[in-house]
Amino acid sequence: MTSIIDLVERRRVYFHVFHRIEMSEWNEAALYCFWIAKLQPFSDVPPPNVKARQSNDVNATIAVRLLCRVANKLRKRNGKGDLEKINISNLIHSFRYRDISKESVMALLEVLIEK
Repeated sequence: MTSIIDLVERRRVYFHVFHRIEMSEWNEAALYCFWIAKLQPFSDVPPPNVKARQSNDVNATIAVRLLCRVANKLRKRNGKGDLEKINISNLIHSFRYRDISKESVMALLEVLIEK
C-alpha cells in the first residue's frame, strides 16, 4: 500500500512542477482507485471450503466502491444528492479487464461528481 501512496505523491509533484497547478482532492482519490485496480494490493482469503474469488475482483470492487463514495461525498459538499443508480458491475468489469488510464479515472470521477 505504501507504493500506491508514493505513486500518488509523485503524480502530485509532477502536476506541481511541470504544470504549476495543485492536484484536486478528487484527482487524488481517482489516482488511488486507479492504482488499487492496477497493482491489486488486496487479496480475498475465503473461509475453508469456499472457493476464493480472484484477487483482482476484490481490488476492482474496492476501487469502484471508493470512487462512488468519494463522488457521493463531494456531491453532498456541493449541495447535490447521492448518485442515482449506476451499473457498478460494469464499472468493476472495466476496472478488472480493461486498460483504463489514470486520466480516464480522473475524468470518470469528475463526471460522477458533476452529473
